[in-house]
Amino acid sequence: ESRLKELEDSAPKLALDDAWEAYLKSPNRPDTSGEQRLGQGERRYGKFLAFMHEQYPDVTEIRNVTKEQAQAYAAACLDGVSNSTRNQKIAHLRQVWRVLIEEGAAGIVANVWDGIKKRHEVHTRRRELTVEELGRVAARLDGEMRVLFAVGIYTGLRLGDCAQLEWGQIDLVRRFISLVPRKTARKNGRSVMIPIHPVLMGILLETDPQRRVGFVMPKLAAQYSIRACTISHEVSRIFREAGIETVAKGQATAVDFSPLVKNVSVAAASASAGTVSGSTLSLPASALGADL
Repeated sequence: ESRLKELEDSAPKLALDDAWEAYLKSPNRPDTSGEQRLGQGERRYGKFLAFMHEQYPDVTEIRNVTKEQAQAYAAACLDGVSNSTRNQKIAHLRQVWRVLIEEGAAGIVANVWDGIKKRHEVHTRRRELTVEELGRVAARLDGEMRVLFAVGIYTGLRLGDCAQLEWGQIDLVRRFISLVPRKTARKNGRSVMIPIHPVLMGILLETDPQRRVGFVMPKLAAQYSIRACTISHEVSRIFREAGIETVAKGQATAVDFSPLVKNVSVAAASASAGTVSGSTLSLPASALGADL
């Protein structure tokens, strides 16, 4: 213990308030996070920082944070969220400590988050919506949210890819969408080609040709880049107002457009083949066409 104390005292001090900036500047930080994930990480560290300021105001240096304080934060601020979300938040704080320990410049000799066990994750089970349910959802849509749902339903893309879809990825002449899904971009960088369903084509063509530049849904794209969860929550709210629960107790909020309903003609992406093929079934226009 005396040796650990010597190491702590001899190392340069790093204030809790400056730790996130030091983490960002570290060459040891994993280069796997885009701006969105870094923003998410900054907010997560900020919540921990606010907790420390309120509960332990005398602790001003990161090396003085104890395992007991880390456990207190996990108990006070992370209980009540899904196990998956809790695990992710703890893992991110653990990573910040690990990187700063490797730097050797903060006087941290132990990772206080290592003692917090990972909780069992209950994976969300998805079901397809009925035509009647989808009609109730469609009746509550307008503006960019209407376009977002149309893109999601008729392409099967994940929420982030839908919200940040660009006109440059859409070929209205040959009627297909070509993009690299964000989830697989770092793994293989393969693009997928998705045929544009006639209903989706009609909705896309509603945009004036002069405005078909940049993001298809600029407001939602900007919102997603700042804080993606706000769109997820808004989508979940629309479902709830339509009388459809999207989350079981104890599970995380899951927004997955693909597939929303069995009888929709949805193009199913195949990353391995790099191509997409759609089913031949279709949903009545009364449920998704004019109403959406």
